[in-house]
Amino acid sequence: EVVTNLIQKVPALGVWELPFLFESHKHVNTFLKSKFAKNALHELRKFDLEPIDYTYAGGFVYLFGEKVDNFNELKNKKFGVEQSTENYISQLKSLLAINSREFHDNIRNTIPSSEIISSFLNTLYPKKTSDRNFTVNITNHRLFTRILFISQKFLKTLPPDLKEIVLDEARKAAVLERELSVQAAANYVSVLEKKYSAKAKINRWSITQFRENRSIFKDLYSSFDLAFGEGKVKEIMDLARTGSTHIQ
Repeated sequence: EVVTNLIQKVPALGVWELPFLFESHKHVNTFLKSKFAKNALHELRKFDLEPIDYTYAGGFVYLFGEKVDNFNELKNKKFGVEQSTENYISQLKSLLAINSREFHDNIRNTIPSSEIISSFLNTLYPKKTSDRNFTVNITNHRLFTRILFISQKFLKTLPPDLKEIVLDEARKAAVLERELSVQAAANYVSVLEKKYSAKAKINRWSITQFRENRSIFKDLYSSFDLAFGEGKVKEIMDLARTGSTHIQ
């Protein structure tokens, strides 16, 4: 289940809704080993669920559309956000004044073709020519994550040896899904760069540019710190450099 739908049960899972928190998949993997991440996962046991692991529901979300070169240029631009949640779309609109929408055909996780790109452009710019170019802004601004879990009621019906086999294979599946998601995203960008370079441009941002303008997200960060400890957001951000997994 996507974490957005589980936050009411386990508020600590709101960490995945914070923008510009994780710098890379390596950063995420370090966080997954932390006590904070594991404790949030284990909270689901209160609801008769056996949590297996975090996995990706698409990984980092990209902004498709107009090219932006600095944080302030995000405002009042038109973007597409592939398969995100209504809550997140609203967050983008309210915090950044972005004219964004979701593309239900999930264009990033499909090997792009001329038809897909034309359909995307017609949706994003319905009153303009479909020959218009677009940019994939790789900002690592939000990680779309979900949790793999199994019903405790079901597990209790299994003999111990079979139960352990099911849990072991489920753990492997969660890791594999994360790895496949990372590879799929890399493949998508690679195809765009090599095959459709005249149509799609890749714009890779340094997350530092966003962190330097974090005042726009001050309320989000402050609310999280208030709930889980002063400096918690910075502590998680700093994992990219410290590598520590002792976040409580």
